[in-house]
Amino acid sequence: MPEGNVSQSIRFELKGTLTAIGVPADTPYRRRVAVHEPKCGDMIEAASDFIPGSSIRGLLRHHLERVCAWQKCEPTTVAQLFGTTTTAARLRVSDARRLDQRAPVFGDVEPDSQFSLHIVYERGGKDDREWLLLNEIVRALKAGELCLGGKSHLGRGQLRLSGDSDWRACTGAVG
Repeated sequence: MPEGNVSQSIRFELKGTLTAIGVPADTPYRRRVAVHEPKCGDMIEAASDFIPGSSIRGLLRHHLERVCAWQKCEPTTVAQLFGTTTTAARLRVSDARRLDQRAPVFGDVEPDSQFSLHIVYERGGKDDREWLLLNEIVRALKAGELCLGGKSHLGRGQLRLSGDSDWRACTGAVG
């Protein structure tokens, strides 16, 4: 039996590979993904490209808010997932580190570059409304529907999640 403030929780993790979708070089608007350029004092190697977790998180939140508006679902469900000024987020998104270390390119990354993705959803029990939105995240990423960064309306920054990625459940104690 759990002691003190420790409660049994359910934890779901989504791990996979995000690929910047490439198009032929002669296409007028080549799709590229903007990445963070390390600044002095950043806690990463100087030659390591990555997409900040906060950028991915914002992209996912924006997408789910639009989905909720179309489906007329409760916007509070999205707020519960991503947190508010008074409540903690149930969804955590890590920085997506570049997997295929070519020569470092800051700003834009060549099409077909790959990044690791790690998202964690954790709470005391499974909420069906939240679960529907979590599955929408996977569906939209696998379909390559989400674009990150500037000029995404032109098709830049399009990302696709590897096909074998899905939510995996594990249990654990949370303090």
